Amino acid sequence: MRRTLIPVFMCILLSGCGAGGPEADLDEYIDKLSRVLEQPEDATNGRVMPRLPAVRDLRREAPTESISILEFLQIRQCELQQLVAARNSSLGKLARPSQRLVYQLNFLRTGEACLARMGESHPELSAILARALEQKRQQLPEFIWQATLGGEEFRSFWRFGGGSLPPTFDSDGTLSPALEQLLEDARRWLRGDYRVDEARLERLLGRIADGNGGVQLRAWMQLSNKLSTASAIVDARLARRPLCFKEMHPPAADIFYTVVKEVFVRRIQVWAATLNSRYYELFPVIRRFEELLAPGEPPAYGACRAARDEALSHAMLALKRHVTSLHPAMDQCKLMPARR
Repeated sequence: MRRTLIPVFMCILLSGCGAGGPEADLDEYIDKLSRVLEQPEDATNGRVMPRLPAVRDLRREAPTESISILEFLQIRQCELQQLVAARNSSLGKLARPSQRLVYQLNFLRTGEACLARMGESHPELSAILARALEQKRQQLPEFIWQATLGGEEFRSFWRFGGGSLPPTFDSDGTLSPALEQLLEDARRWLRGDYRVDEARLERLLGRIADGNGGVQLRAWMQLSNKLSTASAIVDARLARRPLCFKEMHPPAADIFYTVVKEVFVRRIQVWAATLNSRYYELFPVIRRFEELLAPGEPPAYGACRAARDEALSHAMLALKRHVTSLHPAMDQCKLMPARR
């Protein structure tokens, strides 16, 4: 049976070419589905991506030094004297988390060298230093976490941002390598290689701060919630009455097909493909980083991380769920591509 179209109605219904961006495309898709299926939109509340906990819920008091500069005045050849003195200065006490991490790494590196030089000549000081080094090794995951995942740079990375979502999420190719390099540094530090380049660390953190992880999370939530609304429109219409009957192919069926093809397939799915590509570029390495430093993460972050991953996993199935909801209408109107 030939499909008949109503050109004027089609022209009005399909006006607009997605110039308003992905959010406008999603709204347009819902509006046109609602009109062609004669099914009002159900204004239900969608899922919400959890935000990072407040800074105060992630900060921990830095442990007090178990070793005094006065004790090291007796060992003038030990570099630890200058390091502890700098830490006890007013500048050291106001240091940023990344600077405190650099101090901890330098303490471990110079402290181990100092302990080896001391040998048995200063047994009491050797015992004090050995205990201090062991304490700092145990605390290292927490210091790395506070300097990276808990720092202001990652908080900037996770910021949802305002305004319209970007039409693409193209990468300049530097964010993922920065995350990978920081992950490898953290692994190396936890293995006992405490070398650190402070300028390089700050440079990597600065690149991460410019990332758009939070905007991507907001995009996934928008995609998931809007397509859930679109699916509800289709489901409600088919529950009320079929779109097509046997031997009857109404003009609305062809308009429905065109809306799906022109707006959902050619615009929304294309945008979602770039979003999906950026997901696999960023989120797996972020999860590896979080898993590595889990022993040092505050409970509030762990709960937020679990909720974020659950919401994101649900959102990533949004396209599949919506395509499944379209199948019954496509089947009954014989709009599905012929299977060979």
